[in-house]
Amino acid sequence: MGKAKILIPKGKFFLRPIAKDSEVKSIYIRYVFHRTSIVRPMANYQCRAVDWNQNGNLGRGEVKASYGVDYKRVNSMLAKRISDIDNALVEYNNAHPNQLTVQKIRDIIDGKPLARQDEGKSFIEFADDITESKYQESRISHSTYKNRLCCMRKLKKFIKIELKKDCVFVGDMSKEIVSEYIQWRKSTEENSHETINHALTPIIDACERAADLGLLSKSEYAEIKRMRLPKLVSFNAESEENEVRYLEKDQLKKLVEYAVTEKEPRRREYLDMFMFAFHACGLRVVDIMTLQWKHIDFGKKQLRKILVKTANYRSTTHTVPLTEEAIAILQRWKKKRGNNRFVFGMLEDDTDLDNRETLYKCRNNVTKCINQSLTVVGEKLKFNHPLTMHVARHTFAVLALNGGMQMSVVSRLLGHASTGVTEKVYAKYLPETLEEEVNRLNFGFLAS
Repeated sequence: MGKAKILIPKGKFFLRPIAKDSEVKSIYIRYVFHRTSIVRPMANYQCRAVDWNQNGNLGRGEVKASYGVDYKRVNSMLAKRISDIDNALVEYNNAHPNQLTVQKIRDIIDGKPLARQDEGKSFIEFADDITESKYQESRISHSTYKNRLCCMRKLKKFIKIELKKDCVFVGDMSKEIVSEYIQWRKSTEENSHETINHALTPIIDACERAADLGLLSKSEYAEIKRMRLPKLVSFNAESEENEVRYLEKDQLKKLVEYAVTEKEPRRREYLDMFMFAFHACGLRVVDIMTLQWKHIDFGKKQLRKILVKTANYRSTTHTVPLTEEAIAILQRWKKKRGNNRFVFGMLEDDTDLDNRETLYKCRNNVTKCINQSLTVVGEKLKFNHPLTMHVARHTFAVLALNGGMQMSVVSRLLGHASTGVTEKVYAKYLPETLEEEVNRLNFGFLAS
């Protein structure tokens, strides 16, 4: 025997009390499928029981003439509403024989155009599902997972503000929409090319999957895939120790003044982390990321932790004296994240710091995310090199040396394995300090 033919349900209207003992009732619509009732209210339509005829409109219910002068208009509206749903159910069943379910009926009543090839699936939801799947399959890290969801929230904001729509369906995604989105991120969000390319990744992934499923044309996907922007600046985290990029005092002052005016919340937080790294004697980004509240002693104004980079061969605790500026930043974060394990919230509280592979991936993702945002700031302020988190470390070292601090002290504060490492990197920035030291001698043994 074959499958039993599915009977398409017919809807009916009925009244439901608004409140106990209320004479006026709300009009609802009901569809019954496999003994499950699917009920939805008819927004803003109410009726008294005496003005309702449940047998009218072929038993589907309608208002009586006693309802008032609008009774014909109301009945016309009710008839159209139920007719539209019935037609959509028939259309869906014709396109997908014997696949009608309670959930599909709910979606159709709620206005989702399921007869489309993409069944009215929101592109945002579709992309988020793909991201979720990749995360569950361990194909992307937790940081990447969170970043991709954040990128799609930006796209949702763009769709709402610029396109004036609640959503874009999967099958309607196009190169024109992506092009407008790129321009919006350039002009309104003031993002760099690298940041925009990062934001395009989950979009392109979703378009590829949609094309594979036949929900988006292959040619449209090919066009969207080619829309990544050319890189304007390159940043190699591994070589930065050898190429010292730092801020002069006047540049650092400009950065502090800019941070006060920054309106993007996340970028403002990244600037906070940059300034903390500087004031905390050049703390590396991986130690900013793994900094926990247990490492902070507000009473002694100290930071004490084992540095991640040297943990493998030197498990001694590194102590950093905290300046008033560093303390002020920590107190701000204490108010909003004091209940969390990690100070700056870049890692989940249950992150296993002993898993070096996971930590390495997290560091790369976090560093990339922060540096993309800081690069935009550096471009705005017309700095002559990319602004990155490691610039804070170099800035502390160079300004400390030029301020007269001994190389051995700077080396200890930076957490270098030896003074030789510090000299190798920063020796060329000593002349100003050396000149001051020589002038201070003032021997006075001048021949007359």
